[in-house]
Amino acid sequence: MKKIVALVMALAMIAGLAVAVFAEDDVTAPADGLVAHLTFDDAASLSTADVVAKPSDVNGDVEATITDDAKIGSGAYQFGNQTFLSLTKADGSSLLTGANSITVSYWAKHSASGTQWTFFATANDENGKPMAPAGGAEKYVGILENSGIHTELYNCALTGGARTYHPDAMSALIANEWHHVVLVIDTDNADPEQRMVKVYADGWTPDNSGVITHEGHTVADILGEDHSVLLGYAPWAAGEFADGVIDDLYIYNRALSEEEVGQLMAAQSVPEIRFSEYKNVTERPKTTAGEPDETKAPAGETNAPAGGTEKPAGTGAATEAPKDEGGCGSTLGAAAAIVALTAVFGCAVVKKH
Repeated sequence: MKKIVALVMALAMIAGLAVAVFAEDDVTAPADGLVAHLTFDDAASLSTADVVAKPSDVNGDVEATITDDAKIGSGAYQFGNQTFLSLTKADGSSLLTGANSITVSYWAKHSASGTQWTFFATANDENGKPMAPAGGAEKYVGILENSGIHTELYNCALTGGARTYHPDAMSALIANEWHHVVLVIDTDNADPEQRMVKVYADGWTPDNSGVITHEGHTVADILGEDHSVLLGYAPWAAGEFADGVIDDLYIYNRALSEEEVGQLMAAQSVPEIRFSEYKNVTERPKTTAGEPDETKAPAGETNAPAGGTEKPAGTGAATEAPKDEGGCGSTLGAAAAIVALTAVFGCAVVKKH
């Protein structure tokens, strides 16, 4: 494997490709700002030095449901029967107090129908319970997965009742298949044009950023000091729940840069990472067997040449050539374990699972 990686690095450097080449054995997720990393390998892993994930239903505590159907490690958390996880700091206080920006990353797979709230964070009411959203007055951060991956950053009191910030990714999810999601909400950036909500799906970066134009529209303003962070549940009416599995969850109290997102994806064994080759991606191409097609560009686009300068069909603008800031793989950093070759070679060499 090391010889293959070395060969790919040499080929990529010669061709000048915008690909990510990572060392196989030195994959670590960014540490700065990490407030929760849950492996779900067993029931004991729901409690760490930093975070506690309490299995619950709407009536109180329930038994943890760990399954060996894991994407990474030996276990994953199984949702079902209207159960969910409630996350706090180890001392019982709210997990994201004071955070103006956040990053959430995980593996999941869900059933084909229903509402699948993988992540939901909202202020608590006077009884310490998660506040139920009200139409026209929604105030929460959520990731809903059903027909696609839908992210929601709502503070309707600031937006005249409008649900303003909700970039999506992947127009169609395949039921009961693993997919990877990273949500980045950046409201700390000094540049107003960089204050945005962005979602990454299965290593792709759709052109789906929502620039946050309303002053005060931050995670801290939405959640307040006393809030709930929930996995598998949103407190709409009688409750909306997930029916599926989640694995290898990371939550940060800051917005990771694109380079750090690439590092995190590599640490989570995302098999392909492409940020620069394609734009306006809404659905990752699949073969008939349901596996990623590494050689085809998304519908309506052409395969990008080395350097990514060819204009994709139907986009109306040339794809920006990635910057070379330090050699092969510098687009995503040099700390992780995946190789993604563009369609110039018609193949990809990836980390073994």
